[in-house]
Amino acid sequence: MTVARRNAFIGFPVPLLGERPARLPVLWHSPEGATLVLDKPAGVAALPDNWYGRNPVLTYALNHQIEAGKPELRRMGLVREQLAVHSLDPELSGPVLFTEEPQRLELLRNALGSGFWRFTFRFVATGGGNAEHLQCSLPLARHHGEARMIVSHTTGKAATTVFRRVAALGGAYAEWEAQTAYPRVHQLFVHAREAGLSVCGDFRYGGCAVPSVADLKRDYRPSRRFETAPPVYPGPFARLAALRFGVTEEEAVTVEAPPPKKWSSALRLLREHAG
Repeated sequence: MTVARRNAFIGFPVPLLGERPARLPVLWHSPEGATLVLDKPAGVAALPDNWYGRNPVLTYALNHQIEAGKPELRRMGLVREQLAVHSLDPELSGPVLFTEEPQRLELLRNALGSGFWRFTFRFVATGGGNAEHLQCSLPLARHHGEARMIVSHTTGKAATTVFRRVAALGGAYAEWEAQTAYPRVHQLFVHAREAGLSVCGDFRYGGCAVPSVADLKRDYRPSRRFETAPPVYPGPFARLAALRFGVTEEEAVTVEAPPPKKWSSALRLLREHAG
């Protein structure tokens, strides 16, 4: 195993990942297997999905840079097409695993279904009562006519999410951790709702709104007349915080993604001002 060198990034010019240039952190890199973990931003799909035809696709963008022979990629030995091992909801940021070897891709995807991988999410929600731990094991299926998941005991695929309250954030809000061995699309949001949690910023499955600075601070004054205060965190207040992966349990590696700056500042605002 080789950990990515400090401050290793891969750059993506406009329009590969959107309307602004991006520099994604390389969280982990193994030159022996040409395998790496990138910190995917929210708003970007890891793999193509017909639900997200308008979103940039990280796999396409990465391979575009490899084909262009970018120096930072050559220094890491990345000269062949990379294949994403797993998906990650475009709404969420977090680690995505890639490999260039089809044989290793098959081994990793087989291991993904074996149960020892761990996807660890963090999110902010209301609800849950006084519970410190919750669990949901309802099977999930794609809706035939809409871009959303549904609980189905006939066509749904097995899915289990274990929730743990991390910290109260004042008032009705709390930070939660969710773990699963195999995340289905939108599993975090559907299972959270079924467990009695309302994820902030998740409007597809009935979550609550992310509060704004004006909601939290009574003395807040906009810098401009008629300005509307934005939410303290954009989009769903959730992310993939860590990924445990490997071909075998003995060689499993855990890679953590540092929280975005907006994440840390939003938690601080909630702790200090959510009454």
